[in-house]
Amino acid sequence: MSEVYLLESQGFQVFRTLGHGAFGQGDPVPFVVQFQLARQFDKLVVILLDFANMKTLKDIIKANYDLSPGTLRAIARQLFEGLRLIHEKGLVHRDIKGENLMMHCPPGSDRVILKIADFGLVKTPITMAPELVIGDRNANEKVDIWSMGVVLFQLAGHEYPIKATSVPELQKMMKEQQIVRPAAIKDDLLWNLLQKIFTINKKDRPTTEQVLQDPYFTGEQALKEVSAEAKQITFASLTAQQNGDESINKYDINELYTVPKSEIKKAINFDPDDELQQSTTFYSIRD
Repeated sequence: MSEVYLLESQGFQVFRTLGHGAFGQGDPVPFVVQFQLARQFDKLVVILLDFANMKTLKDIIKANYDLSPGTLRAIARQLFEGLRLIHEKGLVHRDIKGENLMMHCPPGSDRVILKIADFGLVKTPITMAPELVIGDRNANEKVDIWSMGVVLFQLAGHEYPIKATSVPELQKMMKEQQIVRPAAIKDDLLWNLLQKIFTINKKDRPTTEQVLQDPYFTGEQALKEVSAEAKQITFASLTAQQNGDESINKYDINELYTVPKSEIKKAINFDPDDELQQSTTFYSIRD
């Protein structure tokens, strides 16, 4: 039985061509969780995925933590770059939300990498694009743009762009096409981008390429708001690459993609190194 068939039988369809081995060419973009292996044992299917050790973006959203402008932008840049790869392969995710956006800090590193994951086919209406709620329900890649915008809105504004408690209420509010700028979103460039993303007509909604070329990502402000720590982490990666470290990729040496671990650790009150130390101590005691 093939790995692809096993994944599809369990509802994992989105990323079957983005990983290693039977799933594709091992794309170098690190911002998508990749399937490593799938095997069936009796009635159980065991699926091995990329490891992520720093919880999910939902944890930051729940904490109502105010990320620094540079870190918020770097998170958004990573996510839209991962989404660009998915769409480039002709795939549509259809369920972008905080709990499907994992965070990973490579051991010995001071950076956090965002990874787009998909844990099945259960969809969340309040993060869905209008065409899935009040439209023809025909999904293309533009539904992911809307949903990623919802996540970005939550990170920056600490609330949903459309606050509804039921699907009928959500449908009504979407038809009214009213999204109010919260006081927490002070960045005009960010708000302008979100307004473009929250275009009801999917034909007028930007693509991932257009989002990444928006002034929010490409203007002078983006460079000015990169923190000193992010620059230091990036410089360390560049030095490691020059010294022969082949694990360093093009995103590691671009400060605009650098998310400092220290800020994420503070936001979610969690350090993967502490958990690793506890696990090591536990196994040492057992041995």
